[in-house]
Parts: sequence; structure tokens; C-alpha cells
Amino acid sequence: AQSMALTGDWVTLKVDGVRYLEKPPLPYWLAAADYHLFGFNVFATHLPLTLGVLGLATLAWVWGRRAYGERAAFYAALGILTSAGVFLFTRIFIPEVLLTLLLALALYTFLIGLEDGKPSRFYLTWAALALAMLAKGLVAPVFFFLAAVPYLLLTGEWRRWRQFRLPSGILLFLVIAAPWHMLEIGR
Repeated sequence: AQSMALTGDWVTLKVDGVRYLEKPPLPYWLAAADYHLFGFNVFATHLPLTLGVLGLATLAWVWGRRAYGERAAFYAALGILTSAGVFLFTRIFIPEVLLTLLLALALYTFLIGLEDGKPSRFYLTWAALALAMLAKGLVAPVFFFLAAVPYLLLTGEWRRWRQFRLPSGILLFLVIAAPWHMLEIGR
């Protein structure tokens, strides 16, 4: 992130001037943007992860309230905010919090899309999946489909797969996730 902020190269990740190809760019983009806003400091580095945790707690609250009521929502959010994983994974700069937030958002919008049938919910699912891929890589869509497909099969909802907007959803996914990968491959 520091290299991005200093050089203006937002495509190629570098550590000490050496190309770093192991991680996708989203967490580093967020931190580099924070460096421009707040300077090079610990606050700017950890702000994306902190906001990710708050977003995850908010999503847990919204999801819990929708499914089980206010009390469940409170305990779901409290569980996120006080979990050992959140404490451990925000001490160092790793993208797991962002991945968790974006995967949870994709699953939530997928489920409420099945409930209310609104196409916009499924497009949010595809967008969240694309951002999750930019946060952690191919593991994001793999984990999503390893959860969504068995859910559809076990609940008998698999006949509704057309509602998921596959052609246009995949196109949206590619519009968001593919440009960085294509630029990186081209270098």
C-alpha cells in the first residue's frame, strides 16, 4: 500500500521494490487511499480492517434482526465485535475481515433475493463476490458456491437458479473483478 501511494502504480503490488503477486489488491488499494487522506500512519493502515469489522457487525445485526428479531441481532453483532478472530486478524494487515464481510454480504443478498425475487439483490451478490475476489482471490467465489449450491439443493430451491441472473451477473462480476487481473497479466 505504501508503494502504491508513493509511486502511483495502483496495478502492480510491490514490497521493497519487488513485485508481490501473492495477494489481490483491494486491501492495499484501501490502505493506499487512506495514506493519501491521513498520511502514513497506523491509523490509516488499519482503517479499512476496522471499517470491515464494523460493517460485518452491522450486517450481522441486520441479518439477525431480519431472521430472529432485535435480541438476536444484538447478540449477533456483539458476537462479531468480541470474537477472538476479529481481535487476532486485525492486529496484522491481512484481508480476512474484508473477505468475510464481502462473502457474508453476498450470501445475505443471495438469500433475500430468493425471498423477494428482486433482481437488484442478485446483482449486489455478484458485485460483492467480485469485490471479495479482489480482496482474497479465487477462494471467494469458490466458498460462496460451496455454500449456495448445497443450500439450493437441500431446500429444493434449485429450480429457481434462473433468478440468479447468471449471464448478466457473471458479466457484472467480470466488469468488476477482471480489469485488475488483466492489467496485472499484461505487465
